[in-house]
Amino acid sequence: PYMMLPGEQLVLSVSKARPAIKNYSSNIDDLSTATTTYAGDGTSGLVDSSNPLAARFNTPRGLAFDSKGNLFVSDSGNHRIRKITPDGVVSTFAGASSGDVDGIGVAAKFDSPEGIIIDSADNIYVADFNNSKIRKITPGAVVTTLCSTTANPVDVALDSLESKLYACAYAANDHHIGAVSLKPSVGSFVVVAGNPGAAPSYLNTNGIINPTAAKFNQPKGITIDSNNRIYVAEAGNHAIRKLFDSANYSSPQVLTHASVTGSGSPSAGGVGASGYANGDNWSARFYAPCGIRWNSINDSLVVADAYNNAIRQISSDGTVSTLAGPKPPASGGGFQNSSDRYAVRFNQPKAVAIFTGSIYVADSDNHLIRKIDIAKDPVALGRGNLISNSYVSSIPNPNGHDVTLSTGSINITFYGSYVNSGGSLLP
Repeated sequence: PYMMLPGEQLVLSVSKARPAIKNYSSNIDDLSTATTTYAGDGTSGLVDSSNPLAARFNTPRGLAFDSKGNLFVSDSGNHRIRKITPDGVVSTFAGASSGDVDGIGVAAKFDSPEGIIIDSADNIYVADFNNSKIRKITPGAVVTTLCSTTANPVDVALDSLESKLYACAYAANDHHIGAVSLKPSVGSFVVVAGNPGAAPSYLNTNGIINPTAAKFNQPKGITIDSNNRIYVAEAGNHAIRKLFDSANYSSPQVLTHASVTGSGSPSAGGVGASGYANGDNWSARFYAPCGIRWNSINDSLVVADAYNNAIRQISSDGTVSTLAGPKPPASGGGFQNSSDRYAVRFNQPKAVAIFTGSIYVADSDNHLIRKIDIAKDPVALGRGNLISNSYVSSIPNPNGHDVTLSTGSINITFYGSYVNSGGSLLP
């Protein structure tokens, strides 16, 4: 085998046969992860500091990065939007005591802000929960009201063109997904899926061209992938739902993407049965999933599985695994940093954000912001065409691996065990 050095690129040529192995997906148990505290001292409070570990938060419930690497935190219990710079300075960006006031910086007021998202111009959109509004904050900290919602918004997401903003919201008998147009002008908030006025329940549309026929139960997280498919973390039904098949979501189909009830029919555990199990997307179980974000690096979903006190991943092929937190079926909470994924402990994580390959967690009831670093091997990040189906292949190698060239094919030996797209164990 040839040992590739960090950052080196090895070009292998095969003259008589095409490479036999092309697609890889990682065995999640062999990934190297390390969870640390990014900000906060673990005590509920309101403290800004140039030392991030001396800062204090109160039940953070939303995270998002701007283009400069600043992390913005929806500090729900403090009714503020906090800012953490790349060098760790924690400050208050907008908000003061609870209220409903537009203004600049600390002159503005929110009431229990939750999910946030940031556009390419670094405007921040906030789900202002108790005010039933979507608020907008410019890079200059000018806070305005984008629109009112018909229920309490919990999380927000932008489509790939940033022409629409979507929100998941719920109230006593109003659990839905809504949207507001941003371009060419700002419109009104409209329901695109769910049945306002109906009691919370579980129902997919299954081909019915009537999105209001769908039913939700406490949708608490929303994200959109590059194909504009919408994914919803539904806490009350312990499921991940998906909306698709409509270019503008005027009549979207609503299906279940991952839960114990894959078909939408009652299972042995009943519709929306909670639990903690990894596996394929129909046998996996969640317990009040809240935050969810699409990971563009490996086309996966990262889920804050709140009551299982775990951060979960749903890969592009539907495999559900635990990135950090107790090993199923245990689900106990607490606080522990570790390089052992299953030794890590959270206390009701409510939101996640992804930046430069790392995952950031709003560890809500620990009043902390945590960080999960994952090995950045090409295959460790998920499925991908690492070797082209041609006679010459160029393989990027950021971390150093053994590479073996065998007759008629290219075999790559990575540290740990991996499976190819056909399910065969490699090497």
